[in-house]
Amino acid sequence: MNSYRSLCARLLLLTIVAVTSVMAQNQVASAGRVQKSKGEPESFIHRLLRICGIAAAPSTLKGPGDELKNGQIWIIDLSSGKRQQLTESDAYRSPVFVPASNDVLALEGTNLVRLSLGADARKLYPISGVNKLVGFSVDNPDELLLIRKEPAAPVSVELLSLSTGKRTPLPYDAASSQDRSMLEHLQSWDRTYDSKSLYVKHESKVKLSGTAEWTDVYFKDGAAEAVNVSKCDGSNCGQPSLSADGRKIVFVMEQ
Repeated sequence: MNSYRSLCARLLLLTIVAVTSVMAQNQVASAGRVQKSKGEPESFIHRLLRICGIAAAPSTLKGPGDELKNGQIWIIDLSSGKRQQLTESDAYRSPVFVPASNDVLALEGTNLVRLSLGADARKLYPISGVNKLVGFSVDNPDELLLIRKEPAAPVSVELLSLSTGKRTPLPYDAASSQDRSMLEHLQSWDRTYDSKSLYVKHESKVKLSGTAEWTDVYFKDGAAEAVNVSKCDGSNCGQPSLSADGRKIVFVMEQ
């Protein structure tokens, strides 16, 4: 738990500084404050900066990754480079590590499930219209940010309590360019954790039968060169997330 809070606290500090600068340039009132004034609700962006994996000033360009929907879940140990298959079934998507645990939460259809090595998937809650799991709250590791999209309805950003199953919507201003940019970032697969980042990149290789194309997961730590950690070599891989201690990556491999 301490490693989770330490990692996310550093991320929160850096992202608050960055978003304050961006919002000041756009003359957004009170951009330099993280704490809300009495009676003033916290902004959509400041709420999201309390979620691990979210960048304060995300790119407006959406990266690759939408090609992959479901697949098997794999885990990479960054220190050894060892890859480990977590699920035999290819029915899963959008995995995230549970704070202070090696367990993984993922989506199986519209069900939220908990996965452990050597154990069957445990169904937690059905969530209608759920598209993606984003990350956990810095302040409360029981709260998981997710995205839902019901037919004929706008995208909904919500905090889910793992202990109770209660979902709390986080309203955003569709007329705000900052809110729209952050909403697009939530729907991409780029993740930022302090000095570490994850992203999905297109790969290709010429074969006798033609050009093979797929996606791989890349990991970058500070100024070091980004590394292809998934090395899927022909299978689409994506939807990455980093563990709270920064030592493991979970991702999805399409079969």
